[in-house]
Amino acid sequence: MTPTCQCGTPVDGATLCAGCTSLLEVAIVNISAYVQDLPTVLAKLTRYGDRYGGRTRERSLPVDMRASEVGWVAVNTVSTWCRVLLEETPSLVAPAKKDMLAHCRFLLRHVGRLRVAEYGAEAFDELTDLEQQLRRVCDRPAERMYAGPCSVCNGDLYGKPGASSVMCRPCGLEFDVAERLAWMQLQVYGRLVSASEGAALLSRFAMQTQQGTIDTWARRGRLVVKGHDGRGHRLYLFDDLIGLAAAAIPA
Repeated sequence: MTPTCQCGTPVDGATLCAGCTSLLEVAIVNISAYVQDLPTVLAKLTRYGDRYGGRTRERSLPVDMRASEVGWVAVNTVSTWCRVLLEETPSLVAPAKKDMLAHCRFLLRHVGRLRVAEYGAEAFDELTDLEQQLRRVCDRPAERMYAGPCSVCNGDLYGKPGASSVMCRPCGLEFDVAERLAWMQLQVYGRLVSASEGAALLSRFAMQTQQGTIDTWARRGRLVVKGHDGRGHRLYLFDDLIGLAAAAIPA
């Protein structure tokens, strides 16, 4: 029986056909572009559910938790396939650690190896699925800005970037954008956040801080670890982060 690609196209000496290989290349290129957008998307004002005392209530947090989750998935997926290739062929030059673009370039250079590997179809499925996840998170309408929830109906408020006011369509009420943003910023005080989430939040307050800087603060004992999230990432009190970031800003 003639072997076939997952799409049904006959293949000879490979797992993926030429067409699916091209799709995989495009997916990897798009992944590399989307991961560069994630820090910006992560810092977008959004909403998520939080649990207190056994009850779930919705509060505003100026960080996109979906982007944070997909970002973790992206790092894990891309680095895993790089590791698979390196374990199979140790002579390959490994990409720089913690450099997602380098990891994507590595996969792109070795797409031919994925094409003929027995796990080629699995790599295709995971990487193209990752591309779709990143696309859903990153491809947002650029002409709209999230300005928080309506204080009456709790609906989402969207307006044009730079606008001083925004209208709630269901209620017909108008809100001051600066006041809504200030209200949301207050919601993060007392929150526990990871280093990546904290860096994204600080950017919303015009306190650009790298995740590595937060890690350094913790390593040097300037920042106390308050707990860990479900993935084992260290959590810090946002109040402590903003205090350190403010102190680091030149007078």
